[in-house]
Amino acid sequence: MHSGSRLGFRGSEDLGNGNSVFFVLESGLNPDTGSQAQGGLAFGRQSFLGIRGNWGALTAGRQSSPHWAAIDSQDPLDGISGGAFNLMRRTVRTDNTVMYATPNMSGFSGQIAYGFGEVPGESSARRTMGGSLNYANGPITVKLAHFNGKNATGTDTTKNSVLMGSYNFGFVKAIAGFQIEKGPDVWDANVALIGAQIPLATGTLMASYMYKNEK
Repeated sequence: MHSGSRLGFRGSEDLGNGNSVFFVLESGLNPDTGSQAQGGLAFGRQSFLGIRGNWGALTAGRQSSPHWAAIDSQDPLDGISGGAFNLMRRTVRTDNTVMYATPNMSGFSGQIAYGFGEVPGESSARRTMGGSLNYANGPITVKLAHFNGKNATGTDTTKNSVLMGSYNFGFVKAIAGFQIEKGPDVWDANVALIGAQIPLATGTLMASYMYKNEK
């Protein structure tokens, strides 16, 4: 299956002067058993509230990290190989996260996020930080992103840095990426990816190749 089943709700309210408030609630479902995905969380995919305008967007809650968003948006297999390229699954969504996304400025945009660990007596435990710098102009897209997360006791740190880029030639979209993975949950590794998307009359032909060097 390309993507898991889900049930979601979203809405927005116009505040005037180009500003609006909005929310997203999305739950992952397992139709074969009737259970909830993402460890049984009621809204385990995303659950956040935000406000946006010409100045950008500010959101708070459980949401996709800037690091994962960079990988997922440039995945040659449209979200399938992103999980393999990014073995650190904890970087996909982060809890208790406040995120600011800039508006598009001549092709440039960015995100910065901070996730509160909410572990009593230990401010760094389960804390996450991350950000991305993006450039998109015509056929070219480049994304640089980083993730930094503490474990449940605040004693170990996971760090992921990724550079993704693509160029659309029209008859083919070429994609490449490079990631550095460090942390207690996975071997220190460098991962390289190349891929392509070729539009066809009835769909898209997708291809991806990855090379992983575990130190």
